[in-house]
Amino acid sequence: MAFKLRPGENVNLPITGSERHYRINPDNSQTTIATGSPLIARDCSHVQGYDVEGYHKLKREGKLVPITPWYKYSSRMTWTARLHYSQPSVPYNWKTDANWSHPISLTPYDITESAVLSIANSKDTTRYVQAAASSIYSSKFDALTFLAEFHKTTSMFQNAVVKLANLASTIRKLKKGVLHPGILLGDLYLEYRYGWRLLYYDMVDISKTLADLAWKRDRFSQRTGANENSSSSVDYMYNGPAYQFTVNMIEELKISLRGTVVADIEPPNWAFNPLTTSWELIPFSFIADWFIGIGTWLETLSFLFLQTNYTSAGGINISLKRTMALTNKTASAGYSIVIMEAACQSEALLRMRNPQSVSNFPLIRVNLDVPKVLDLLAIFKELWAQEAERPSVRKRTRI
Repeated sequence: MAFKLRPGENVNLPITGSERHYRINPDNSQTTIATGSPLIARDCSHVQGYDVEGYHKLKREGKLVPITPWYKYSSRMTWTARLHYSQPSVPYNWKTDANWSHPISLTPYDITESAVLSIANSKDTTRYVQAAASSIYSSKFDALTFLAEFHKTTSMFQNAVVKLANLASTIRKLKKGVLHPGILLGDLYLEYRYGWRLLYYDMVDISKTLADLAWKRDRFSQRTGANENSSSSVDYMYNGPAYQFTVNMIEELKISLRGTVVADIEPPNWAFNPLTTSWELIPFSFIADWFIGIGTWLETLSFLFLQTNYTSAGGINISLKRTMALTNKTASAGYSIVIMEAACQSEALLRMRNPQSVSNFPLIRVNLDVPKVLDLLAIFKELWAQEAERPSVRKRTRI
């Protein structure tokens, strides 16, 4: 059943069906065994939110409009099932022409709002709000860090000429087996990841900063977030005197977490921040940032110091689907299955937005992916190689 939602409108449309389980006797008379009125479908939705007083006037005046709480929940469920089995030796037939509720009674087919809300309450958007604030501050070029590491940049260009000259010699050594290919690939990988790739990003930032010099803005908006997806399959088995079957239920869960910040701030086109630069120059500080967001925290402190007004919020979107079907249908000895079918679909959507201030504390996080794991392996390999060289150096020094 279609319906159109409006802010503040509540919709709850349950649909019940008639269930009659009966026996057909040898003389074709019918004996009713059980009846019921199960819930076979439902559309449910409601929205909660708040209007900002004088919203349009504030927009016309260029004022920063605060982000307000917002909540929307909707769900839809429907199922069908019927049964017909017989005992030829009697002969008897048992039938449930429609709305056979036994299969769905074995499963948690119906998604409740409290279950979805429990998932939402287990999630935290604090780090995404902080990351959005950090991104606003770092949207300009970090000139001080670039200058502090400029000697590395010049060395990269100088070494590039030497490497090109030695490339042919290196290939010859690889062919002869003098040089292990893993060592060369590890060196080249790290140089790309933390040398040329970062230099490219710096060049892009410089280009954007120079382009921004021609105009000026003091209101910035940024969103950051992550997605979490999972799926599961569960079997619910029934073993009765006349027949056996399995109900397979597949559940798909999709979660989207977001942090949003809108701020009146003038981040400098050319950032000279000794705090962030000092952290960037500490060896392997980027590895620590994969577990504790120190760099993000320092940029957030700079954002909070420079902003004149801001509004921020965390957002959560959840999609939960459950699909049910019958499998492994078998009849016991002396019985025969004529019809046994059931299918169910249930879906719930939840969207939440809650105002949330920007945290001024460093947050623990685990931000690892396949490239970063490869980075760690390559770095450990380099450190191991350097450590292996030290005893021989000491030995030559003593001699």
